[in-house]
Formats: sequence, structure tokens, C-alpha cells
Amino acid sequence: MIFRKKPLIGIDLGSRKIKAISLQKNGEEIILSSLSLYDSKLDSTTPVNSTKDPAILGAIIESNAWEGAKAATAMEDSDFQQMIVELPPMSEEETLTAIQGKVESKGGMEIENFCYDYLQLFNRKNEPEVNFLVYFTKSENVKNCVNILESAHLTPVAINSNLNAILDSLLFNGYVTENDNNVVVDIGESHISIGLISRSDLIHTNCLRNGSGEINQVLQKGLQISYKEAEDLKRSYALEKQEGVQADPSQQLIEDGYSKMVVTIHDSITYLKAAYKDQVIHNIFLVGGGANKTGLAEILEESLNIPVLIPNALKNIQLFAHSGHNPETLAQSGPELHCAVGLALRGVA
Repeated sequence: MIFRKKPLIGIDLGSRKIKAISLQKNGEEIILSSLSLYDSKLDSTTPVNSTKDPAILGAIIESNAWEGAKAATAMEDSDFQQMIVELPPMSEEETLTAIQGKVESKGGMEIENFCYDYLQLFNRKNEPEVNFLVYFTKSENVKNCVNILESAHLTPVAINSNLNAILDSLLFNGYVTENDNNVVVDIGESHISIGLISRSDLIHTNCLRNGSGEINQVLQKGLQISYKEAEDLKRSYALEKQEGVQADPSQQLIEDGYSKMVVTIHDSITYLKAAYKDQVIHNIFLVGGGANKTGLAEILEESLNIPVLIPNALKNIQLFAHSGHNPETLAQSGPELHCAVGLALRGVA
């Protein structure tokens, strides 16, 4: 396949960072074409909500010569509702009508106010009933995403949930197979999203409102320092127990913050294990900007007695030395690029 002049751009509009990526296909290889990472919190002149500012996104698009390109983005998982609908065997039209009724009932509004999608789940017990996983969100949420992309001179073609886009990346990179059950933990700035993956389907999601940025806020307030200083302290501190060593005030605040995070993640996954007893969890995948924290994976693995891995979103993507991308930056950014990669893959599938 020859390279396209206007590839599809996968855009992850996080609460702190914008990750935008384009991929190209050359024969059987998927190649990294362009990558842009923008951190709003480390720019003191940028408003807090800058990742949703079309002007900021527009500048990124212009600098990469992406104007007019097709684009896919994702919404926070908390903007979606999810349910499993069990139905008797029926026609496709009857199934659609039944699912629309369920969406209206759970959402409390007529179907015209929602955007929705559904998929049929694998029947493990060979029962006659058919199970469908249904996702839906308010139409206004989708319109807001469309407006942001269009205002940045892009052509919207797809809007997904963060965890579903991450799942697409995990599948492409070979971390998830149809025979395993896994949990993905996306540690972001403002929240943590947790999803249960069964046979390559995302069957349960939970959004926790205590992301890694909460630790920065505590450090800022407690030590009267800037966000960048708080971020530097957090990054430099490894979560490793040192017997007989007294933690200084900043270290104690960091330890307390991550302890709270670990307990929250532990409790959420413990609930999944109890609620889905027939789905033995094989691995936990840590992704997102907070996944690389030294010692965090080991602490969670010891706490839950389940292997914890930090997958690289660029594992199966060809990187070229002459592309201008810093290999060290790419290696560090791999865990937080899953959403953008999963979205960009739509352009090379």
C-alpha cells in the first residue's frame, strides 16, 4: 500500500495532555508517521481546560500539517453508560428495538437523545438467551467532541470510549488474546478508569475520581510549590520500602497519595473478582500517564496476587531513526499512547 497524504489522526484529549498520532501502512508493516505530545499543566500560561480548547488543538494540527485530515477521538468512560442486555433469540430488527427500549429505560430519555452501540457477547454456558453489551451516551457529548475536532479543521469520523480505544491497541500489540481475561487500569491526571476484558470484549468499566494529579495538588498545597516542582518531586521518588529510613514531608505526602491510589484500585479489582467469579483474571495492564511510576506495578502485583504488566502501545509499530522521534521519549510515552494508537489504527486496518 502506498502512503496516504492525509492519514487518520488518533487524538486523545486527556485532562492534562493531548496525544495525537498518525500511522501509515507499508505492506504488512504499520509505521509511526507523526506524533505530537502536548502537556498543558507544564505551561503556566495555559488555562486548565486547554486540552478541550480548539485553538490549542488547532495549533497542534497546523504544526503537523494535518489540516483537513480525518480524525478519531475518545470520550471519558464516565460519559458512557454500559449494561448487559439478555434477550431471547429474535430477528435483527426486533433486537434493535428491544435494545433501544433498554437504553431509553436506563437513560430516562427518548432514544433520539442518545448515541449507542452494542455487540453480542460470547455465550460461555450455551444457553438459548443471547447477551448483548450495550454502550450509550448523551448525543450532546458526541456533538461537543465533533465541534472540537471541526473547530481544529479536522474531519471527525469516529468517537470511541477511552477504554475501548485502549483495548484496540492492546489487541493490535498482542497483549490481549481471545482466551484470557484481563483487567486494564488507565491511570490519568484526573481519574482512573478500570475495565474488565473477557475474550477480547470490554464487559465492565468503572471510573474512579482520584487520578495521579491529586498527588500533585496535595504537594502544591502542603509545600507551597508550583505544579512543575510537584511533578518533579513525584517523578523522582520511587515507591520502594526502605527499612529504617524516615521519609521527609514531601516523600510522606507522595507515599500517602499512592497508598490511597493502590487501595482504590485494589478494592475495584477485588469487586470484579467477586462479581465475575467465572472469569479468572490472568493479567492486569497498567496504562496512562501514571503507569510508569517506579514500584507501583510491583506493589499492585503483591497486593492482588495477579501479574501486573506495563504494555507498550508502540510494540508492534515500526519506528524509524530518521523520523525525528526521540527513542527515549517514545519508550517513556509508550504506556500513555494506547488510546491515541487505538484510535489511529482505524486508519490502517
